[in-house]
Amino acid sequence: LSNIFHNPIILWFLLCWLGIITMFVNTVMAFAQDDVKRLLAFDSVGQMGYVVLGLGIGGLGFMKFNIYGDVTWLEVAIIGLSSGLFHMFNHTLFKSVLFFCSGNIEHETGIRDINRLGGLFNHMPFTSISMLIGSLAISGIPFLNGFVSKWMIYNACIGGGEFIMAFISIFTCALTFALFMKVIGSMCLGLSSFNKDVKEASNIMIFPPILLSVFCIIFGIFPHIVLRYLLYPAIYSLTSIVSFPVIDPFESLIKLLYGFFDVYWLFSLFMLISLLIYLIIHRFSQKKIPMVSRDKYLPFTGGVFQEPYMVINEIKVSSTPFTWFILRFFNLFRMYHGGFINWYVLVILTFIVVIFTLTIFGGV
Repeated sequence: LSNIFHNPIILWFLLCWLGIITMFVNTVMAFAQDDVKRLLAFDSVGQMGYVVLGLGIGGLGFMKFNIYGDVTWLEVAIIGLSSGLFHMFNHTLFKSVLFFCSGNIEHETGIRDINRLGGLFNHMPFTSISMLIGSLAISGIPFLNGFVSKWMIYNACIGGGEFIMAFISIFTCALTFALFMKVIGSMCLGLSSFNKDVKEASNIMIFPPILLSVFCIIFGIFPHIVLRYLLYPAIYSLTSIVSFPVIDPFESLIKLLYGFFDVYWLFSLFMLISLLIYLIIHRFSQKKIPMVSRDKYLPFTGGVFQEPYMVINEIKVSSTPFTWFILRFFNLFRMYHGGFINWYVLVILTFIVVIFTLTIFGGV
């Protein structure tokens, strides 16, 4: 242990893997949640894993720059720090959108279980659209702010030679996309599952998520606004002790930004080709089966139409059968999460004392 706690490169490397484990485990745990706010809470911890990974790659880059003096490591460090801080900034936007929308839904329906919700696009269109934008942003879809910061994290990992970290980050991002498509599909799409008339939230409740959704789009298309005027000064103040070379290492950040537009064009081209393929298949496929009104089949008796069968509404499949194995595994740790603040404070203080002791005495 003395080598570990006296070697800063190993410490930063362990911090990166701590972020990887955090993002993956909590994203998987979010799949097992039916309460939308618990789902968002678990995912919030998972998103902090991206932040820790970005900052860890940044610290790793600085350590290797101090040892080897290669400017490439300085560029990796700058991109890593920028990506971590940028994702933290972005998380405040799209996660606020999602919590605002879930609050609006609970206020109007009194329901937080996603298995009991459905068809909200018809009842709460502005809330549903805002939630869709927030879900796509947190999933790292291009043209939204979440894509920019996650793309920078991937580049920092690849630039630092940590290809496994980059792969796990991308895979976790795909899991996040699947998670929030589950949320949107269960809550906003499908048939309505409400007996009462559910209406859109009041203007004062719907304005914040709409405004933040607009910022998610703006900072996704123009990310340099935040990076140049907010993160640049912050990172420069943090790294003022480093002797920068004649060439400003932040130029690599700007070059990376211009690369976003290439990604955007490729993504737009992919979507356009997909749309054309769909239209061609739809145009030359077989004709649609004509839909006949239900009244045509009803028996005519006594001058009135009567329905011979009871109409059964759509049955929604619960997510429990698909997540039981996740719950069974993580229930092993439930005993350590009793909800008592004293227990959590004790664990945190014990961890701090152990780390401090190992650092001072070299693992003795």
